[in-house]
Amino acid sequence: LRENDKEWHFITPQEYHKLMNQAPDLRWKTMLSLAYVSGARIGELMNLTWADIDFGEGLLIVRQRKETVEVIAWKPKDHERRDVPIPRTTLDLLAELQATGPEGVPYVFMTANRYTLVQDLREAGKWKPGRPPLNNLLRNLKHLCRKANVGTEGPDVTWHTFRKTCIT
Repeated sequence: LRENDKEWHFITPQEYHKLMNQAPDLRWKTMLSLAYVSGARIGELMNLTWADIDFGEGLLIVRQRKETVEVIAWKPKDHERRDVPIPRTTLDLLAELQATGPEGVPYVFMTANRYTLVQDLREAGKWKPGRPPLNNLLRNLKHLCRKANVGTEGPDVTWHTFRKTCIT
């Protein structure tokens, strides 16, 4: 390692299964699965809408979005559209989440309560541009990792760990 490089924890298939077994609900299982297989950044997962999932082609579409009444404006880090193939097992989780998820919420991982809060803040003019639509995801991931005994020794597991694991 170079002096400025830090050691990374890469999530093994066994650790992934431990995390999936400890995931509290379908939303978390789907989020973990999509992070693991797509290499998506946390901001991409937080801002993911159902319009960004192409079930027919099996793709996650990362793209810029203009503000509408339903969704906030968002730009991916690299500002370019990216189509990421998604395996059937993850697509099946996404389909189940969509079928059982809150009606009228365009975001894949947003609860109905959070969506109402975001919409209320937007309507009141109190929503800050660039603010993440979801919160506490890192804290909750770290709690899940402790519960599953994943990454408890050595480098921390973060959402970026899933990206590095997938890309590697």
